[in-house]
Amino acid sequence: MRFPYMSVRISMRAGMGYGAEHVFHSAFRGVFGRVLRETFCVQRRLLCSGCPMRTCLYRRIFEDEGVGHEVFRPYIVRHLETLADVLTMELIILGSITEFSSSIIYALIRLEDHPMKIHGEDHPIRIQAIRDADDSVVYSADSGLSSEPKIQYLEFTPEPCSALALNFITPLRMKHEGRLMNSFNWGAFLRALHSRVSYLDEQYNSGALGLPELWTDDAITTSKMEWREMYRKSYRQQQKMSLGGLTGLVTVNSPDPRTLGLLKIGTTLQAGKQTTFGLGKYIITTK
Repeated sequence: MRFPYMSVRISMRAGMGYGAEHVFHSAFRGVFGRVLRETFCVQRRLLCSGCPMRTCLYRRIFEDEGVGHEVFRPYIVRHLETLADVLTMELIILGSITEFSSSIIYALIRLEDHPMKIHGEDHPIRIQAIRDADDSVVYSADSGLSSEPKIQYLEFTPEPCSALALNFITPLRMKHEGRLMNSFNWGAFLRALHSRVSYLDEQYNSGALGLPELWTDDAITTSKMEWREMYRKSYRQQQKMSLGGLTGLVTVNSPDPRTLGLLKIGTTLQAGKQTTFGLGKYIITTK
């Protein structure tokens, strides 16, 4: 009844003056994907869809076809902070992909051999350290030694409370009735979060989390949300792409106990679209 995940923080220098934070989600994901493919793909002339190697690590993380109309990838990339010239990124690996933790750490160390592409320019990476969720050093440039990161687990545990608040610290980008949601809708949010958690559990955890079918929650909600625009530059498609969504505070009175259990899982798995770029991150407070 658990869902495994791995969270590591990568501190690095990239030989540049740092700009707006949203740039780094795309740039870091891009270089990480290139390194994974170079490291683990044995048939680089083939597209993943035409390759018989179904268990390739690059394919499982970036290119698995999945099922249904919406496919969620088993990773999240977030820019945590920039202090002086040190950039800190977080990489979260979800579900069964954590079984390849040592291979993923190896790929992260190999980032040093590849530039990060920002605003069309290549910036060499220098990894300073990689730390896991316990702040234990997984890799240090000083020692050159690496170790296994800690694997953590999520559980679905219904929990009653009189009220709760959700503080969205990165944009919630979500569709409702075929359009991007520009004002918060509690029912649409709950359905979308349940769909995301269920999909990741089924595809990458054999359904072991034991999440029940979606329930009706008529909790009373109020929201103080506003649209926050963000952009990334896709160098594969050669165009600027929006990552905008809603940020702010949502308060919920008398939620169903199952709802709080689901929301707690969502603090790690995040909500909405473009979660691979760190979107839909929220913090819960309860009464």
